[in-house]
Amino acid sequence: MAFDEQATPRKGIVLATDDAGATWTERLVAGAPSGMPGPNPLRGLTAVDERRVWVIITTGPCDPEGCVTELHATADARVSWSTSYRPTGATIGVATFADGARGWLTESAAVRRGQHLLGTSDGGGSWQVSVAADMLQPTEAFIGLSAPTPRDVWAVSFDTASCTGDGCERYALRVSHDGGLTWRTARALDADASWWRKEGCGGFLGAPVFVDASHGLIPFGQGVGGRSPENPGGLLVTDDGGNTFRCVRVTSVKASVEVRFANAKVGWAIAFTIDNKRSGYRTVDGGATWQQMALPGR
Repeated sequence: MAFDEQATPRKGIVLATDDAGATWTERLVAGAPSGMPGPNPLRGLTAVDERRVWVIITTGPCDPEGCVTELHATADARVSWSTSYRPTGATIGVATFADGARGWLTESAAVRRGQHLLGTSDGGGSWQVSVAADMLQPTEAFIGLSAPTPRDVWAVSFDTASCTGDGCERYALRVSHDGGLTWRTARALDADASWWRKEGCGGFLGAPVFVDASHGLIPFGQGVGGRSPENPGGLLVTDDGGNTFRCVRVTSVKASVEVRFANAKVGWAIAFTIDNKRSGYRTVDGGATWQQMALPGR
């Protein structure tokens, strides 16, 4: 599956393939509401198999505090879609699912009330608070979630007050090994930045991607306008569940990196520069090394 977007009229499209990418068909089309920044109202596409998929849709309207959002789901290979979650007075941030039943998402209300992390055990039919807003610092916000199994979940957050156009200074890493019932702060916001600031890597931390209970990656980005003076184009890799990280460069150029994995060993990365030059890479050793590959149409 993949996203596509159209600038005029503004809309987002979920595309699906049944022949390894040779051909693609539209499975969901959503128009951008008035006032929404950017052309694509779709984000956070998550699939656990060929039939069960979730996607966050901005349905509008939008105001300075955010846009009305919904989590939509399909259980029949994207033929029909239903609303899995519609928050009241809040905006959905990010979402992830480990299987057809267990999933997690973040939502934010007004800035003064902070963010919550919610969990579901019935595929999105009902949601319960997993990390309450009062467990976070007032200016703390979630960046991303990763759940390689129904029991193992990681969450990366940052202190919004620590950020400038050049980067952020305070990040936190939380982990749960019981499906979100309890959480451990592996790295606190006020911890030494040496856990994530490594020689050869730098920039803004992105969403975590864990492939099992031990092995995970956190990519770096350049930020708006590519103003980070550090060295993006890489990612952090851990082999011990987030206790320690090392820097792995995906590309030597200054670029933001996004990664996806098919299993614990095989994955792909897209590196893109601020002028939208893109390059593709593949790993067969869990992200320890990367080889450039040709992208379609390039």
